[in-house]
Amino acid sequence: MSPEWKQFGIQAIALVMLVLPPGCNVHAEEAQSGSRVVVANGSHPWYEIKADPENSDNVILCGQRWNARRNGSTGVVYASSDAGQSWRLALEDASSDWVSEESCTFGPKHKAYFISEASKVIDGAPHHDQGTTRLFVSNDGGQSWHETLKTGWADYSTSAASSTTGTVFTFFNYEGTYEKGGNHGSSIGVLQFSSDGQQASGPFIDPAMVAVNYQGIYPSGAVALQDGSVAALYFAGRRDSGGAMRYELGFVRVQPTTPPSISFSVLANTGMKCLRFDGNSLTYEPQRGSLVVVYSDQIGDMCRLVLASSLDDGKTWAKDTILGAVKEQDHGIDHMSIAHRPDGSMGLLWEDSGSWWFSTLHAHTMDALPVQIASRTNPLRIPSDSLMTVIPEPREHQSETDDPVDALRLNLQTLTNTIWRSRGLLASRDEFQVVIPTVSGASQTSLSLIHFPEDRIVRVISQSPLGQDATDQSLLIYGGFQSFDSVTGTLSIDLRLANRGTLPIRTPIHLVLQHISSSAGEVSVVNAQNSVTGPGAIWDISQSVTGTQIPPGASTDNTFRLSFHLDLTHKIVPLRDLLDLSVKVVARVPTPDTLEPSK
Repeated sequence: MSPEWKQFGIQAIALVMLVLPPGCNVHAEEAQSGSRVVVANGSHPWYEIKADPENSDNVILCGQRWNARRNGSTGVVYASSDAGQSWRLALEDASSDWVSEESCTFGPKHKAYFISEASKVIDGAPHHDQGTTRLFVSNDGGQSWHETLKTGWADYSTSAASSTTGTVFTFFNYEGTYEKGGNHGSSIGVLQFSSDGQQASGPFIDPAMVAVNYQGIYPSGAVALQDGSVAALYFAGRRDSGGAMRYELGFVRVQPTTPPSISFSVLANTGMKCLRFDGNSLTYEPQRGSLVVVYSDQIGDMCRLVLASSLDDGKTWAKDTILGAVKEQDHGIDHMSIAHRPDGSMGLLWEDSGSWWFSTLHAHTMDALPVQIASRTNPLRIPSDSLMTVIPEPREHQSETDDPVDALRLNLQTLTNTIWRSRGLLASRDEFQVVIPTVSGASQTSLSLIHFPEDRIVRVISQSPLGQDATDQSLLIYGGFQSFDSVTGTLSIDLRLANRGTLPIRTPIHLVLQHISSSAGEVSVVNAQNSVTGPGAIWDISQSVTGTQIPPGASTDNTFRLSFHLDLTHKIVPLRDLLDLSVKVVARVPTPDTLEPSK
């Protein structure tokens, strides 16, 4: 790690698969029912899932397994040959007491590769600068593995194999160019491995990136492009002219020349209010040659999800905010994963304030109600396998003097709600596979893999039994009443709905909650017709309409009331943002050719 960056926290997770049965209703509710397949016991602070591009039945889940009793970790690969229905531990790297920074990838001819970093542990503390990288190769889709070579430490690695040569490229945070107090910063380093895993070369760097003077630069999400090159995202920090840290999300590409040619570009530059360390994801759709990145960026004074796409291998990018996306809450959207299906649709997985969500995307539009896959536990559970003891070296925070140490420090952490890095989404022809961490009991946490078949994805716009999406021609108008009952914690507001389109909005008319938050505390819906208290809550406002429609230019004759409960226990109520929500309007909207002629 760069001296400018703190060590990450780590989440403890065990591995479990959850398969949703046919007919299971996952419409904006937490997915709880279904059969569970235990993939592995134990805690896993870092993980990513990859599928064989030549046989989607071959799936590997690789990462770091934490051992609370030993207060250390190993590198692991779990393999499935039936598209995730069953799993086995195929590889464990226990070459030191601290194995981390792992990455894995598939190459041509069902070859798979696992890159694992073993730090040197001295007096219980990992020393990454003295660590090594081990390369393991599988020739049978991830079922069996053998170690081929080892080389120097590759911090925060991500890997992809060239689609034309099979050469494996590993991107990592390279500090060999870092000059404290100078103008030479950290850089993306690239290791190159032969397809048989017998030869290694590098690290290779781009001198132009060194001159940027990044104070730590961390790659993720490596993908292989059609032309044989490979690419990845990176998150980096550098100081501006005033000395303040700024953060950048960038794109780096490697051409498989001799030596490899490296180029990079910056996608976004902002403060850490919006850009987040693991709050971005890259996917590549080879049929169209389309690169897509999703990340959070500052639009005005708000953080919004942005989708950037490129059809020229990352040379130019078209960017736009994602329509219908939820507004970020206090802790912000993080740990995103995006994946393409062959028809061009995409799935998006993210974590927001401890809860995990999934939705589908078409172009720049979120076209399904988000499915809450797991919610943050409240009160917080502290499983035994989530504990980590950190004992700083006595002089770690002191100047190098001969003064005696005045005290020895010990820090015991619970890592239940902290994730190091995750890439947890796969897409196949007829389903998405989602991997998320959840707490499963008082003594252990879990990692669930959920299958979302195509016919189970709920699309509000095109498939909702409530009607069609009429949001773009609708407007909410204050209805003359708002109140807060401090005894019951009930917040109520009366509204009208106006039609600002050219076509009538016909009953039944429903409001469907997309997002809700409050800076004052926990907030929930209390008067939805479907009894849902969060996203997915539905209000039928048809009774506020006189007759059967809201004509163009008109509004509902009567008001309708939305009511919420605010939990202000032990909270100091702020002077703003008691309630922030977004809704879709779903109704019957005729097309021009089906309108009845005026009389």
